[in-house]
Amino acid sequence: MMKSIKIIIAVIIGVVMLAACKKLDEVPPKNDSIIREYILPKPVLLSDMEREIVKEERAEYEKL
Repeated sequence: MMKSIKIIIAVIIGVVMLAACKKLDEVPPKNDSIIREYILPKPVLLSDMEREIVKEERAEYEKL
């Protein structure tokens, strides 16, 4: 009786494991018809005060 229960449980676990293993398409299909152009945002210039802050932080970093 105990042996048959173990076999039934093993079969159920095996079926569940096989049912959970479906093939996943992890890579989307390649579409060459789409042309992507990436436009970088225009840089923002630092003010004089911001430049001084950056210089002070850089000098402090270089001291270490």
